[in-house]
Amino acid sequence: MKSLKMQLFTLITIMFTNFLLLNTIVKAEKPTWVVDKNSGCKIWLSLQSSESIAWLGECVDGKAHGNGTLVIYKNTIENSKIYCTTKNGLTMADGHLTVNVDTSAYNFSIFEDDRYRHTRLWNIKGIVNKDINLSYKPVADYIMEKAGYFALKNCSRKNHSQRVTVLLFQDGNDNYAVRGVLQLTNDTNKLRWLEYDNIARDKHISQEDEEYNAKLKEKKRLEQEEKARYQAKLAEKKRLEEEKKRQEMEVRERQEEERKRQEIAALRAKEEQKRAEAIKRRDEFVKNNSVEEWPDISELYVNPFVYEGKIIAIQTDFETMQTATQGIFGGKGETFFVVSDIQKGMFRESGLIVVLAGRVLGKTELQVPLLGLMQVPHLKFVGVHFCQDYNCNDIIPKRESHDELTSEETLQQKRIAKQTSLEKNTPKFQLLSYIKSKNSQKILDTKIGEKQCVPDSDYKVTVKDFIPDAELKQEPINKSDKPDNPAIFMKLFDSEKIVAEGWLVANDHNYYEDKNQNLRLEHIWLPSQEELEKVIESIETAHAKISVAIAGQELSQDFHMGLNKVFKLEGTDYTIRMLQYVLNYGDRRPISEQPPDNPAVQVEINGPEGTETRWVFEKFPDWEDKMHPAKHKNLKLTCSEIASVNMAKNTVKIFHSQEGKQVIVYIKDKHIVETMPWELGKKYTIAGLGNQIMVSDYFPSFDFKREVIKKSDQTGVPAILVEVEGPSGKFEDWLFSNNQYATWYPDNNFALVYELISK
Repeated sequence: MKSLKMQLFTLITIMFTNFLLLNTIVKAEKPTWVVDKNSGCKIWLSLQSSESIAWLGECVDGKAHGNGTLVIYKNTIENSKIYCTTKNGLTMADGHLTVNVDTSAYNFSIFEDDRYRHTRLWNIKGIVNKDINLSYKPVADYIMEKAGYFALKNCSRKNHSQRVTVLLFQDGNDNYAVRGVLQLTNDTNKLRWLEYDNIARDKHISQEDEEYNAKLKEKKRLEQEEKARYQAKLAEKKRLEEEKKRQEMEVRERQEEERKRQEIAALRAKEEQKRAEAIKRRDEFVKNNSVEEWPDISELYVNPFVYEGKIIAIQTDFETMQTATQGIFGGKGETFFVVSDIQKGMFRESGLIVVLAGRVLGKTELQVPLLGLMQVPHLKFVGVHFCQDYNCNDIIPKRESHDELTSEETLQQKRIAKQTSLEKNTPKFQLLSYIKSKNSQKILDTKIGEKQCVPDSDYKVTVKDFIPDAELKQEPINKSDKPDNPAIFMKLFDSEKIVAEGWLVANDHNYYEDKNQNLRLEHIWLPSQEELEKVIESIETAHAKISVAIAGQELSQDFHMGLNKVFKLEGTDYTIRMLQYVLNYGDRRPISEQPPDNPAVQVEINGPEGTETRWVFEKFPDWEDKMHPAKHKNLKLTCSEIASVNMAKNTVKIFHSQEGKQVIVYIKDKHIVETMPWELGKKYTIAGLGNQIMVSDYFPSFDFKREVIKKSDQTGVPAILVEVEGPSGKFEDWLFSNNQYATWYPDNNFALVYELISK
């Protein structure tokens, strides 16, 4: 009877176990290849949709392999971590978790349990090395499988129950970690487990669940705290802004009065300090270079023999190097002079303002642009100071005396006391005039309505209006149907959203760049369909190059861009070396940030006349002859396609011609990918980019309707309306304080700048 009960109990246990296993299999996700997005490695795993992985280990042929750590995340929170090792544990082989446990890491023993009256029970006790982690199911299953086969092989079926209990213990721990009940059968190659409990794994999973829930709870708490902090920060920011406005309103009048009181004292102290520093720097320069005279450049130019043999100091501009050690200085009003024995590489940029010390040698010949061959002063280099501002005030002190400064203070006090609206709102701005022919600059008064003569000139300036905070409104307009300045309004879409839009003017700013996508859009207008097709055909074959020709000879040669390479002009003694190139001459930013507005290449020419360094401009091929005297006068250099060196990875060129042909060309890595005609108002998808473009408007003669408006009564960006009378009649324009460029009178000899003089 008891035997029958035991059989029924066993049958029920097996059915219940199979039921649980069936439910587990149904609920689990099917194994599939899971990819670590960071490393790209694949692992064969069963994961829920909310889970992801990270593999920190070796990757072979795109699959995890060998030693490493497998981290499983649930809802971006670390949920579990499995350490894989090639000894006594898990390992990765072609992305699959496998087990490799050394037989020395465990041992089994058999003992009988005869506590029952009629039945003796077999028990298998397994002692497992403490370094083996039995909470990893594949490892525990592997060792239990070994224990099961050990039991089938060594346990007799006579006079014993048909079941064997298998217990695995970690070495040094009296509580078993894994327990299983095995059905003894005559088939020693097949295991049939009636019961199977991995206490270590259950404990590990429970611990992981607790840690995950704690992390999830902490994450939510931190998110709530961050949200509360953000809202509190916004509220505090708003409160502080309102408080700041209130305080500013309360103290503005007091600050203005205090500013007036301190302005004169600060002006004097600052000027005196600058003057003292400049005097000290000047005296050191004079002493270190044994300077004997300090003439004006016009005095030197008229009669350098007065100073012959003497070391003089002179304020001047550096123009260019004729040879490695001889340079040209001056240039303002055509007052050039030559300096010899300059250290190689000392001057690297044209237009530098310096104080130069040199010994006067006399005169020498110099080929001056537009003026021809001239006799100019000749100096031997002694020393140089690179000025920090336009007037070299850091080494040449202002010439007003202490009494003159005091007098100026008195006048300044009177101005502040009787200041007009203009002066009240712009106490830190000045109007500066410059006469190019005399290299002279003067500070003019900014009072409204007073006509003032510019000293030593025929120019008169009147400030006619003032706005304390001005803005220039510019409305695009089309002046005529004649295509003298073609422009298109381009829109760039990402899905249905506009990410960029604006005018591309063919003769001016004809491009748009998106650095993030390495994308460039260009608008190109051509006078005929024939030229348009010719340009498109040459896109893939276009290369940056220098073309060299010899005047009077049918000899010319093209050289592809190659910096610091020496190219020989065949059949001659000339060699050309390309030193550097720029996309926008005079732009000091890195090449990658320069717009291709004025591409140029600097070359070194070696020939019968010696060595010459020359800039060659792509858009101004004749500029070299007008700008600087050339040694090799018979050598003509031109350049083309300089911008192609730094061509964006993705370039879209929007072509159209006067004859009506309109084409969009998509170029990737300098190869044409797609060509399509375009029409106004239609979207076109750029294959491979995911973007769409549209030309929504076209102006044949693009221009701006300009209007200056007042933004506020507070000092922001002040602007003044000035009228200039001079040799070319009357000229009127608005000058903005934030404009870094001068406004030139039509004769290009007189300029005005309205600038900030202190912050």
